[in-house]
Amino acid sequence: MNLRKTGAILEAVLLLAAIGYGRQETRSSRGEILQRAMDAYLKDSGLVGVSAAVIFPDGTMWKGATGISHPGVPLTTDMLFDIASVAKQFQAVLALKLAEEGAMALDDPLEKWFPPYPQVDGKITIRQLLSMTSGIDDFVADPKSPWGAGYQNIEFEKIWTLDEILGLVGEPNFNPGEASSYSNTNYVVLKHVIEKAARTKQTILCEERLLKPYRLDHTLVDFSKPVPANRPIAHGWLDARGDGNLVDVSGHSLNWAISIAPMLVYSTPADLVKWVDALFHKKTVLSEESLKAMLTFSGPVRGEPLMKGYGLGVADINVGALLPKWEGLRCYGHLGNQIGYSTFAAYFPDHGLSLAMTFSRGCDQDADRAAGAFAAGVFDALFEDLGLGGSEPPRSAQAPAAENAKVGLTSIAPEDAGWSSQKLGEAKAFAAKINSAAVMVLYDGQIFVSWGNVEKKYRLHSIRKPLLSALYGIYWGRGKVRLDATLEELGIDDIPPGLTKEEKQAKVSDLLQSCSGVYHEAAAETREMAGVRPARGSHPPGAFYYYNNWDFNALGTIFEKMTGAKIFEAFKKEIADPIGMEDFSLDDCGYSYEENKSRHPAYNFRMSARDLARLGVLYQKNGSWNGKQIIPRDWIEISTAAQATVSEERGVGYGYMWNVIKPGMTFSNMIFDGHGGFFHTGVGIHALAVLPDAKLVYVYRYDTDGEFQDPGDATIQLAAMIMKARL
Repeated sequence: MNLRKTGAILEAVLLLAAIGYGRQETRSSRGEILQRAMDAYLKDSGLVGVSAAVIFPDGTMWKGATGISHPGVPLTTDMLFDIASVAKQFQAVLALKLAEEGAMALDDPLEKWFPPYPQVDGKITIRQLLSMTSGIDDFVADPKSPWGAGYQNIEFEKIWTLDEILGLVGEPNFNPGEASSYSNTNYVVLKHVIEKAARTKQTILCEERLLKPYRLDHTLVDFSKPVPANRPIAHGWLDARGDGNLVDVSGHSLNWAISIAPMLVYSTPADLVKWVDALFHKKTVLSEESLKAMLTFSGPVRGEPLMKGYGLGVADINVGALLPKWEGLRCYGHLGNQIGYSTFAAYFPDHGLSLAMTFSRGCDQDADRAAGAFAAGVFDALFEDLGLGGSEPPRSAQAPAAENAKVGLTSIAPEDAGWSSQKLGEAKAFAAKINSAAVMVLYDGQIFVSWGNVEKKYRLHSIRKPLLSALYGIYWGRGKVRLDATLEELGIDDIPPGLTKEEKQAKVSDLLQSCSGVYHEAAAETREMAGVRPARGSHPPGAFYYYNNWDFNALGTIFEKMTGAKIFEAFKKEIADPIGMEDFSLDDCGYSYEENKSRHPAYNFRMSARDLARLGVLYQKNGSWNGKQIIPRDWIEISTAAQATVSEERGVGYGYMWNVIKPGMTFSNMIFDGHGGFFHTGVGIHALAVLPDAKLVYVYRYDTDGEFQDPGDATIQLAAMIMKARL
């Protein structure tokens, strides 16, 4: 909880950030360099163990550990640490989410939510608590607090009351809003505000709203139950007597910490870096307005040279105060220091790099020196090996060619994604039995299932439609596509019998959701589709959903007419190349004309499973790739939301050329374990599905070149088997 002993720790952390820019090393070589450096320089540092994780801009993660937890037990990356004040970021996000929902307002005065206390001004706002601008004194500094009294005097079984904690608070440091001063008391008070506004415990709210949705499976906030056996906790160490001999401070009751901390959280660097990446890089946690408020910094922060400012649960880190050569490098996140532990979690916005680091030592007089010794050696080694030396520009200033290189997607073990290898083995055998060509499943952009020939290209059939939808979104974002334009305005007609006056009133948006009301013959229309096609004039534009190849083909004509671009060339330039598709070629694309039926051709793609998986990941990451927005985020939201109803009973709708799955309904329960999302199929066999809340992408390919036997419902059974293989 004490942030005043974090200087050298931050220096150690910044060496990791340095590997995120400079010479373009491979991911594996970066990991090897970092691991060797950590191992080599731990010995003489005075530290017991260090664990770290990095997420690079392309979404790949590295994690490593060095040292021991305690004698005879090596420190491993799955071990949990007390993250101390880094937990304030979770609290801040909970408060912001409650504000988004109208449960409270950031500018509400405390007197609305919190009982009167002598040293707590009721006029202080929630925003001022969050931003450390309340002026409330820090109880941690009082000699009677556990930190002031010293480790030997801590009453570990003691359960602190709010009255006792606030009894340690001195006179205010300044009037509310006049300055910025770091005080843990702010977040003790905030805890009670959150619980009153949410009408539930802060720990329950954190589990339900943050840990579960963002798959922070190795993070603990509820200590009312025994710690699971598969969540080992790293032992903490302290120079308790100041004589250089470290003491293992683990094994005591946590009652004192649970009751006095704003929120006690144990986690791993891997979970922390996933959290930082989601919050600041992917921006999937908060609304744009809330994130902007969070990153509005007040400062300077009194007595904190490492903080240029403090936002809402996040610090603007002063990198240049420690490393002058990197003066100006932007970095925001949080530090934490607790008896036996130190933690850092941060984001480097100019480089799209997320980083977390935990030390199994903290809150003693020599902890800074220990971390500094570790930092000095490892930092120098990294700079020498990577040729940085401060002379090369940050990655953002270098040529972007490497971003577009055809680098393969990274893989992780099924268990790291939360799946059972044994159960997936059963699904793999079934996939082979039904003659599947290729199957891929990815968790948060990393492959944990890859069966069959994922490089071989097959025709996409109707999965061509989401590809065109993506192009519509890109050009819509540039103002070159009008969704409200009518067929009449655009001069769109067809072979006799041509479109009627009423049919020509259909808008581009009607076609995108397959509700044009134009029931003309179409190219690539199957016998089954023609058999259920409504009669001409039976439904007005926008009133009735019918899966209509005329709509989809005409959209190809409209796209080229409005934008002046050709579909296949545009897809290569705008999507395939920027996201590094490995097998895509214009030679595999072509128009399919059936001029006796319609003047609007189908636009056919052939694509490999691994390239289709990249498209799925692009959608799963809200249209962003390597920190660059390829498809507008707004378009992702609009196009994958149900605009029309396909089956209310089964919970399936249709967006803009995507089938939309409602969570918890018949279809999602039958196949996707209750998750919502969106998907498209080709001839009812090939499939691309994206489940954003589960961070999953599913790709299924079948050899439909030439004569083939339809596997029928077996493909659905396979998808369900894979989903049921979760741990």
